[in-house]
Amino acid sequence: MALYDAYSSQNDFLGVGDTIENNTVYAALSYAPFRYLEVSIGSLDSTSLVDASQVVDYSGDLRIGIKGSYEAIPGLAVGGLAEILVYSKTDSIGYNGSATSYTLSLLASYDLRQSKLSFPCVAHFRIGYLWDNTRELLSSNDNSLLSPVGKYAMGIRGDNLTLLALSVLFPLPKYYLEPMLEFTSQFSGAYGSYASTDPSYSDVSFNENPVYLTPGIVFYTPVKGLRVTAAVELALSHRLLSQSTGGSVYITPQALWVGGISYTIH
Repeated sequence: MALYDAYSSQNDFLGVGDTIENNTVYAALSYAPFRYLEVSIGSLDSTSLVDASQVVDYSGDLRIGIKGSYEAIPGLAVGGLAEILVYSKTDSIGYNGSATSYTLSLLASYDLRQSKLSFPCVAHFRIGYLWDNTRELLSSNDNSLLSPVGKYAMGIRGDNLTLLALSVLFPLPKYYLEPMLEFTSQFSGAYGSYASTDPSYSDVSFNENPVYLTPGIVFYTPVKGLRVTAAVELALSHRLLSQSTGGSVYITPQALWVGGISYTIH
């Protein structure tokens, strides 16, 4: 079981004087019926404040996943992860089936504690692909009336994305903590939801996409299986030159604060 909260604030968003604040809560439950198989379900609730005048609030989005792995050699496990992302409707109760999106990823983990080095370090790698259908959450009228800032607040980009993640953990149970460092990226060659209002978004480079470096620390509590996490995602993204405003802007928050708690039953 896990519960995470993330908060970010971004000023002068898209170079038009907009400010956006976003707070997202994610709760998940996972179960491993076998040693190398895990199923999970999580729910996401998010509230975004746009320009101190518009609030975008959505709740109940579901992330359903199944992960399998195989220990190829001692300490090295390889596997895959498949996920279904089901989105709640923006104008009524229920789910919008046409907006359902999917991810498929290859995974690898290496535990150096099981190597000859016997070093307290665990490395995880992921490369995957997201088939994104979130634009289906908007009617044709919504799509023309909502600003890019409003679409961003709703989590709608509308592009299929390549997913990349590399994390390194340093388990130090003797000191009741686990420092961590993670690199993540979600990239595509365009921002489809924004390109109609600014051609700058129709051709973007890798580092003009969300690219984050996340240092953090996991604290082991006296309660067996209960851990507390604190981290901050620091953006490595470059500025994007906007053709409509003439200025350069960051398209992702420069810092995203994350706090969480998890409990594992063995």
